[in-house]
Amino acid sequence: MIPALLAALLLAPDHHCSTAITTVDMVECIGRSTTEWDELLNTAYREALARVAEPQQARLRGAQRAWILYRDANCRAYGAAEGTISAIAAASCLRDMTQSRAEELQRFGAGEN
Repeated sequence: MIPALLAALLLAPDHHCSTAITTVDMVECIGRSTTEWDELLNTAYREALARVAEPQQARLRGAQRAWILYRDANCRAYGAAEGTISAIAAASCLRDMTQSRAEELQRFGAGEN
């Protein structure tokens, strides 16, 4: 199921936010994309947990918790910069890191790491 959703996300023209003009529009557009990637990430995480044995599940849970803390702190750092571009940088950080983790979790335990 994930490959079809992933393809749809990658091919969706609006996810480049090309029609967004203002900072608010850009942040909202990036936020919509982030929400979709987050849904894919959650699905990939559940599927990754199902692919591995219990000892590895516990470690994956811990790694995921640590990754969320890292992602949030990292992207807050982008948002702490001066100027309106910092809001776009923080939103892009969240989207990009979430996308990357979703793709990584798709491969986790599937012999593609």
